[in-house]
Amino acid sequence: MSLQGIFKSRSQRRLFLWFAGLLVMVCFAATFAIAGLTSEPKWVWQTLNDFLGAMVASGAFAIFSVLFIEIFLDPDAAHDKIVVVPQDIEYQLLRVAAEAKDYRIYVRTGRYFRSKVLPKLIEQAKSNRRPINVEVILLDFRNECVCTQYVHFRKDSSFDSHLWSTDSVRAEILATALALAKAALDNPTLFHASLHFSTRLSIFRIEGSSDEILVTREDPKDFAYKFHHSHSDHAAYMTEFRWIKDIATPINLPKAYPEGSLLTEMFGQNVITPQMDAAALVALNGKSPYGR
Repeated sequence: MSLQGIFKSRSQRRLFLWFAGLLVMVCFAATFAIAGLTSEPKWVWQTLNDFLGAMVASGAFAIFSVLFIEIFLDPDAAHDKIVVVPQDIEYQLLRVAAEAKDYRIYVRTGRYFRSKVLPKLIEQAKSNRRPINVEVILLDFRNECVCTQYVHFRKDSSFDSHLWSTDSVRAEILATALALAKAALDNPTLFHASLHFSTRLSIFRIEGSSDEILVTREDPKDFAYKFHHSHSDHAAYMTEFRWIKDIATPINLPKAYPEGSLLTEMFGQNVITPQMDAAALVALNGKSPYGR
């Protein structure tokens, strides 16, 4: 473990300083005991002078050694700084949302986003009275091939494989789109949203702000990674998001509540059936599926 890692713990700092002080006292006593065996005049002052000189020399060496060591990168320490354990993913996502001046998310269905993160974004925009821009990219529910491929992936590898079907994927995507549209309509001066549909399938989620990005995976039991804007990979993931958005299909969100269905207004009657509309409403009112 590095010295920096040791000093992160208060108890370890105390133990380290106590042991270092004890070692200095033992060396001090041993030096005087050895010097006292001689019969030279003024041995006390000479020994004290030599001891202090040795302390200064060893301290200077330690300082220069630490500065020299800091030049080198510890790959394990650098990796540990960006790793988020599964139990901390929810905390990190909500923390980033609470601090965000803008927010971007590229996911498949957006179930967790609409149930936990979206309300947090609206809450902080209201409490700070500061408008927030939110960009959302979801799978294109109109592409049956991509939806079916995603269903197969979730059934083969997910903790909730029994819940997935092509219809459920479409319902979840439409529920997230509906939640986003309602948030924009209900908070027109504070919540500015854009929605895109993508046919690009990925097992990774990219979400966060211009200050910090989190890269998570489909299953809540998987590790995640966080990148502060000072980290070089933050810019890389922001570029990745922008490239995905550039080739995705933009969706026009309604400027006012229609007389009928919001989803029908957004996608047309030839796309949204009454069954799809009803399924989306059921999904919208459901609980977050993730037990984080």
